[in-house]
Amino acid sequence: MSTLLEFEALGQDVCCARCEQVTPSPFRCLTCLGCTKYCQTCMVHVHCLTPFHRIVSWSQSSRCFVDTSLAVLSLILDLGPAKCCPNCTSSASTGNITVVHTNGIHEISARFHICSHSPSQDIQLFAFRLFPATVNSPQTAFSFELLEQFHFHHLEGKGSAYSFMNAISRLTSDDGHRKVEVRVLCATLLSH
Repeated sequence: MSTLLEFEALGQDVCCARCEQVTPSPFRCLTCLGCTKYCQTCMVHVHCLTPFHRIVSWSQSSRCFVDTSLAVLSLILDLGPAKCCPNCTSSASTGNITVVHTNGIHEISARFHICSHSPSQDIQLFAFRLFPATVNSPQTAFSFELLEQFHFHHLEGKGSAYSFMNAISRLTSDDGHRKVEVRVLCATLLSH
């Protein structure tokens, strides 16, 4: 029982497991195995290829771990192609995108490359195994892993997309009051 309670406590060791600096407000990943604590910089570095992990930070005021995200910690998912022109970093567009994954709904910061050699934004998402909800200016995407999980959910249990998305939403926040932002591209509406 004491081992289970240790997951909720800060403990005696407040040093970052990677850089070994004292970190009074460390971060932990609930998706990774164990209870390893990191400083903000190391947490972002360790999770640069796993942007959908669930992160918590120690709150001095409430004396417990509270939910945060890798986007809040300044992780930016670089969606550009591995080989691109030298000017590509100066012609990149960074913005927030909503990604629905098997462990919930995530708001992440993404950098789309917009130089003449880069593919369109939807193809850049697709290359990272993210299925965009729209082709033009995608702001929402679904991970391939989530789509495969829904496929089997529906085949085996005949579950609806509605019940599946409700379960994914509860993984994000189980209070039943998750605010879903509806985004409309105003330029398209004004041109008609």
